[in-house]
Amino acid sequence: MADNRINQSAVHDPGVHAGSMSRWAAQPSGEELSTPTSRAHAAQVAALNRFEQQWIDIARHYEHYTPEGLAKAVSDAATEPSAAIDAATQVVTDRLQEAKDNYAKNREGLSQPGDVATELRAARFWDRTRRLLDNAEAGKLVATARETIANAGPTELPTLAEELGPYMRARKTDDSWLSGALEEADPKLAAAAQQRKLAQQAADVTSANARAIKKAFSTAENWGNWRRPRLVLPGGYDPDL
Repeated sequence: MADNRINQSAVHDPGVHAGSMSRWAAQPSGEELSTPTSRAHAAQVAALNRFEQQWIDIARHYEHYTPEGLAKAVSDAATEPSAAIDAATQVVTDRLQEAKDNYAKNREGLSQPGDVATELRAARFWDRTRRLLDNAEAGKLVATARETIANAGPTELPTLAEELGPYMRARKTDDSWLSGALEEADPKLAAAAQQRKLAQQAADVTSANARAIKKAFSTAENWGNWRRPRLVLPGGYDPDL
């Protein structure tokens, strides 16, 4: 920090005062705090407010600080809020992992082995399906496989989930479409996929907010300037709403 001057707008500009929070991002309250994503966002906002109030207190007495003392005071003010922001981000990261694990569980659940009779029926069904696919032209193989999934019954879908991937790869055909086709055919897997997608988006938003807040902390420490960062509300991406 070049000198001990500080941006006095932090004291007077309502745009950066804790009381003007609605200008940037609302803090959830009541039943809105019932999900990990909403609680994490509220914790980020609370940490941001805590630092901001300390910044205002420092700014009001800036003339008493040396440049080094001012930098240390701002750094100290950011320590606990930064830790709280990290903890909030971890909550959403953990929720994303839960969503990924839930999707994997549902995906694997399509291929669980059954009793002897069930396995025999599955083997006969796959023999018929494989002959159909073997006779399909290369350019129509994926379309034929998709149609097979769309027409499969609940007892047949697990066989396709297990066998189609290896079959496609053996035919040197892309199978990246398979998960999407299975999701279209299985409501539980589709729900798990949607939850995973939202959890990823919520994690991305929460991480972006955390980076913006920490960048603002760093700017305040290094340049004596505080501008409250704009936060993105993650509610639209909450996997639990």
